[in-house]
This record gives sequence, C-alpha cells and structure tokens, in this order.
Amino acid sequence: STITAWLPPYSARDWGNLYGSVISSDASETTYTLFCAPETATDFGCYIGDAAPLTFVEGPSTLRQDASVTSSFEFTNHCTLTGTTEATCSFSSSIAPNVTVGSFIGPQSTSAVRTFTGTELYWGKLTLAAPPSTTVLSGSETSTFFPNSTAAQTSSPTPAGISGTSSGS
Repeated sequence: STITAWLPPYSARDWGNLYGSVISSDASETTYTLFCAPETATDFGCYIGDAAPLTFVEGPSTLRQDASVTSSFEFTNHCTLTGTTEATCSFSSSIAPNVTVGSFIGPQSTSAVRTFTGTELYWGKLTLAAPPSTTVLSGSETSTFFPNSTAAQTSSPTPAGISGTSSGS
C-alpha cells in the first residue's frame, strides 16, 4: 500500500527510492520510519543510511522529522502544516567535533525557520513495507536483509556522507 506524504527535502525523483513503515498511529498522527527501497539500497540516489534511520510523524497539521547518529550527528525538523498548501518549519542540526557530514566538519550547529508554499510542498507517494533488519557481522560490517526480497547489502556502520570520530561529552 502507499500513503501520500510531504517530507522536505524530498522531491518527485526521490520518492521511488524510499519505502516507509508504520511505527505507531493514533487519531491525530502517524509515526513512520523511512528507509531505502531494497533495489536502491546501495545506490547513491537514496539519501538514508542504515546507521541514521529517519523517523517522521505526520498528521493533518504537523510534521516532525528526527534523525540521529549517536555522538556524531543530529537533525530535527518540526513543521506546522496549513492543509497541503503551506508549511512553516523549524530546522536544527548539530555535528560533533571531528565528524564530517558532506562538506561540513564539526563541531557545528545550525537552526532556521522557513515557510514552504506552492510547488515547494511536493506530496509524494510513499510505499509501505516491512523495514529492513540489520545484523552486525563483525566490528566493521553490517548485513542488511530486506524481507520479501533477495536484495542485500554489506556496508560500513557509518552512514554514507558521515565520517570521522568523536568523543562523548
């Protein structure tokens, strides 16, 4: 089955690379986990690493996203939705010392408020499926199994685009 969801920064070309699964639901909102579709799990077109699972909560007037890699990187995005035509969002992210995320090197943190309107709110179709299960094979490798699929991948436990070391504080 599929749901219709808005999740910045994902656009029309991204939704085919993503799957979701319902974590919980009540009368006002549903919590989902977002992960790479099995056939795109090793592609660079899928923006989610197994070590940084993304969850999002969506209801008629709210959207909340949270992602975290322990002691390395955190991201939050909390939005107030006005129907399907406007969203005002508060973003924040932080990168730990000696950690690299894309072209950014920690320590750094940022926050911003932004309003999205019109075509900036792309409501995509998200396919719902069982989430992959990850098993640690050794200290440096993981194996990800996708139920109902023959696709599997072996990867480093550090998500793509995030590297470095940090110490807890």
